Amino acid sequence: MLIKNPQGWESQNAKSTPERTYMNRRQLLAGLDLLASAWVLKRIADAASVRQNTEYNVGDRPVTEEWAATGYNNFYEFNAEGQGSGQEPVGKFQTSPWSVQVSDWSTSRRRSISTN
Repeated sequence: MLIKNPQGWESQNAKSTPERTYMNRRQLLAGLDLLASAWVLKRIADAASVRQNTEYNVGDRPVTEEWAATGYNNFYEFNAEGQGSGQEPVGKFQTSPWSVQVSDWSTSRRRSISTN
C-alpha cells in the first residue's frame, strides 16, 4: 500500500475553492460592477438635485458666480484683476518643445535640459 505524505506547500482538497465557485467568479465581479455603477449613478442624480441650504446664508453677501466657483485661480500673472479662470491666456501656451537652463551658482556651470 502506498502512503503519501503531503509536502507543506501542498494544499488539501478540503481547503480549496470549489470548482463551481471558481468558474462563476466573473459573474460575481460583473454583479459587483453593476452594483457599483448603480450606486455612482444614484449619487450623481442626488448631487444634481441639490438646493442651496438656507441655514448657511452669510448675511447679505451674494452667491459666488459660477465662473469663479468652477474655474477661478489665484495666479495674478494671468491677469491682475483675478477675473476668469486663467484658461484663456494659457490655452495657447506651448509646452513642447520646452527647455530649461539650470545654473550652479558655486561653479558658474550652466546646463540646459530639454523635453525633446
